[in-house]
Amino acid sequence: MCLLTDPEGEPLGAPLYLPQNAGPPQLQEIVNKLLKNEEKMPYAFYISDQELIVQLGSYLQKNKVSVEKVLRIVYQPQALFRIRPVNRCSATIAGHTEAVLSVSFSPDGQNLASGSGDTTVRLWDLNTQTPLFTCSGHKNWVLCIAWSSDGKHLVSGSKAGELLTWDPQTGRQSGSPLLGHKKWITGISWEPVHLQAPCRRFVSSSKDGDARIWDISLRKCVICLSGHTLAVTCVKWGGDGMIYTGSQDCTIKVWETSQGKLIRELKGHGHWVNSLALSTEYILRTGAFDHTRKTYSSPEEMKEAALARYNKMKGNAPERLVSGSDDFTMFLWEPASSKHPKARMTGHQQLVNHVYFSPDGQWLASASFDKSVKLWNGITGKFVASFRGHVGPVYQISWSADSRLLLSGSKDSTLKVWDIRTQKLKQDLPGHADEVFSVDWSPDGEKVASGGKDRKKVLQNAMLIYFLLSRDLPRRQLDQIRLQTLIFLRLRLRLRLLYCHIEKSEDKEMEEKYLDMVMVPLGLLLLAIYHLWLLFTIARDPKRTVIGLNAQARQRWVRAMMTDTRQNGVLAVQTLRNNIMASTVLATTAITLTSVISVFVRITTTTTSASLLLYGNKSPAAYTIKYFTISLCFILAFLCNVQSIRYYAHVSFLVTTGEAGGVPADYVARSLNRGSFFWSLGLRAFYLSFTLFLWIFGPIPMLASSVAMCCLLFFLDTTTEFTRGFHVSSTLKEDVTEVV
Repeated sequence: MCLLTDPEGEPLGAPLYLPQNAGPPQLQEIVNKLLKNEEKMPYAFYISDQELIVQLGSYLQKNKVSVEKVLRIVYQPQALFRIRPVNRCSATIAGHTEAVLSVSFSPDGQNLASGSGDTTVRLWDLNTQTPLFTCSGHKNWVLCIAWSSDGKHLVSGSKAGELLTWDPQTGRQSGSPLLGHKKWITGISWEPVHLQAPCRRFVSSSKDGDARIWDISLRKCVICLSGHTLAVTCVKWGGDGMIYTGSQDCTIKVWETSQGKLIRELKGHGHWVNSLALSTEYILRTGAFDHTRKTYSSPEEMKEAALARYNKMKGNAPERLVSGSDDFTMFLWEPASSKHPKARMTGHQQLVNHVYFSPDGQWLASASFDKSVKLWNGITGKFVASFRGHVGPVYQISWSADSRLLLSGSKDSTLKVWDIRTQKLKQDLPGHADEVFSVDWSPDGEKVASGGKDRKKVLQNAMLIYFLLSRDLPRRQLDQIRLQTLIFLRLRLRLRLLYCHIEKSEDKEMEEKYLDMVMVPLGLLLLAIYHLWLLFTIARDPKRTVIGLNAQARQRWVRAMMTDTRQNGVLAVQTLRNNIMASTVLATTAITLTSVISVFVRITTTTTSASLLLYGNKSPAAYTIKYFTISLCFILAFLCNVQSIRYYAHVSFLVTTGEAGGVPADYVARSLNRGSFFWSLGLRAFYLSFTLFLWIFGPIPMLASSVAMCCLLFFLDTTTEFTRGFHVSSTLKEDVTEVV
């Protein structure tokens, strides 16, 4: 007995008794008849998120499912067309004089636009591989490009914070620049054509912490969406008329678009929000354009067609939003109805760089720095599969128009095409000589674009074109294109297309996280070398160090105290008691600070946001390592002070027995020196915790404090010409009670 349900869980009638030899073809016939489809539609069938590709009897036998159990089968509509993967390079085109930073296909997939570090935007003829128009006007790098969903307008954003609009038919600038942002543009999203035709409004996000809604007819910003406390990293204009913004302040804000009022704030991430994706994104991008390539005579006709496509794709389900973060997690939201996440998706071991819904909204893919691509159920957020094969971080992913293939680009210089049905690698596409930052599959499914950086000087700023050669398709449809953009080696850019925020100095850029990898070990190495030198000096020439001089002074003190215990016993016990009290205070302080740090870490695990005042690795893993090492120092200080208390207590008994008691003074002196040794170790653990504490504020303060600490300890530990007179004079007195 089988129960057919749609992806939302609604049953398609009552349970059916089906023969064991029934397979996907028979199930398609049943579903089409039950739905009363005039034309037969293709469907895929899933049992427990696994596609059914065999007969029911074979599935029951393989998975050991009882025939008496009601089998729940989920049917999902499929695209009427199939997309073939790319496989080889066929041509090379060039035009930009500097790095190409962004590429974008038009909604119908027939045109391609690119933005470059040479401050120009170029529109390309994909048949001749030559530029149609070179659009000049920007004053700095062109970082973002976005087409309106009616294909009539193109907008570009630059590092200078300016936005320019272009007419794709003529390549000319439409009106004056749109000014208002104070820092560079991080994202652009147009108002869907089914909400307003022709398209005239779009929203932009910026590093300055604002998102702005612009009207290209009025040539001005009509609404400024302010509320984020840090940079806005991504923005989406939803199909229900809401705008979603993700920020480095760890929040996602939902805005209404008529007056720019905040509807709700979505919280849950513990670090930067890197990427947003909508379940309706493919429909919003393509508008009224579909695989039939139908043309429309009026904006109203296009709006009606786009609205029909949107309603058909969305159905009765709400628009879903997914967010990916630096905290290694993703959240699935239904923001129109709730501020609480529908699902929390975990499994990645490093930051989630890019998230993307399949065109049919049934699947969700995520790319991570942990070298994997993961597949999730786009409705429930349930984990489905993990695609492994890349040997470097995966920067970005893109779906084919039929939702059957997934493309991924990685730091390992390869592109990989994954088959969703088999959940295996379909095609490996080497060819890049360096990291692949961005990938895109054209809306019509015929072209693929990828961008990265390359160390081959001869290919610098070139664009490589790949064609798919297949005997099953007409030659005009054989243009599976792979566009490779090459990035300057000196410009260490993390492209907007994979979200990673762009941080560049005027001459060169070093990623902040690499400072921790260099400066922190260097600071610890300086401290380790200094203490190794100190131990070597104590062993070879103890009189050059304060520790060595004090050890000799303690030996004389013990002999003096044990010579006449009746006269000196009270003084000896009181001196040792003072040392015990000092060790107790330090031990208590150490264990208290350890407890405070552990509580602080638990409280701030999901609420900590990176401050602009910090410079260095701000990832949750980095903070965890910092707090752990500080706690480790305090625990070490606690254990060392406990050991010093043990030896001091032992000596307080032995010193009062006197030499007549049969206990040699040398033995008592050695015990006292051991207690002082552990005392010194406890103090130095506190010294180290200070430098590690400054590490919280970045690797530079940590390294500076390590150097300063070495200089200070050198002055305190050694008997230089200045300190020798002070320290040595104290050893000549028999009543020395100072303890290091």
